[in-house]
Amino acid sequence: MLAICAVTVFSAGCAVQQDLVIAGDGGGTTDLAVDLDTMLYEYITDLLISIGGHPEDGDLFDTGELRTAFETHPELRPVSVQSPEPRRLELSLQFSDIERVFETPAAGAEDLFEIEENGAERTLRVVLTAEGVRQILSLSPLYDTMIGDALLPPDDGAMSADQYRDYLAWALEEYAEPGEAGERIGNARIEVRIKPEGEIVSQEGGDLAEDEVRYSIGLTELLTLREPRTYSVTYRTD
Repeated sequence: MLAICAVTVFSAGCAVQQDLVIAGDGGGTTDLAVDLDTMLYEYITDLLISIGGHPEDGDLFDTGELRTAFETHPELRPVSVQSPEPRRLELSLQFSDIERVFETPAAGAEDLFEIEENGAERTLRVVLTAEGVRQILSLSPLYDTMIGDALLPPDDGAMSADQYRDYLAWALEEYAEPGEAGERIGNARIEVRIKPEGEIVSQEGGDLAEDEVRYSIGLTELLTLREPRTYSVTYRTD
């Protein structure tokens, strides 16, 4: 079994804590907590009001809509969907096969997750591509909305990481001190820690620290990928 902790260090607007447990058959659970900070909260609130929304009537996170969205996903089952505070979202989901949750529909494209077994050794491989990142984002209710259009880079690959950082800094500048938005966005990173139940044999793309592997990528870099990134860990299960 694998225990994966993914931490989105996004001081530019939100912090995401995710715990993911994958069993030997590919099934498992994930617990996710999202906290918006004042800058992004105020930006989204103003954007919703400008398009006729009513965020003042309740939380930004529509838990009913979220639950419905996850219930219609063929590989996910919502266990708990709640927003205990206006700026916080907590999710608990079950899945039967992690590889099928993020299957990439495009012909010839690599899937996001892959689990291989070779005797007593097991390898978890994650291949990040622009298409795979869009698959992850598609699970969000903000994807394919005006908010998503306002915050996400175009999916044609034309925007570089630096250009995307500058765009976000421009979009959020009135909600932060001068120069603060760009600095915070530039420092935003996705950090993932993988701790398998077994001896780690090898890893790719990260740093080995005792009994876990740590991976890190800049947020703007992740959302503007042009070339695939491969991360993996191989461990013994006996």
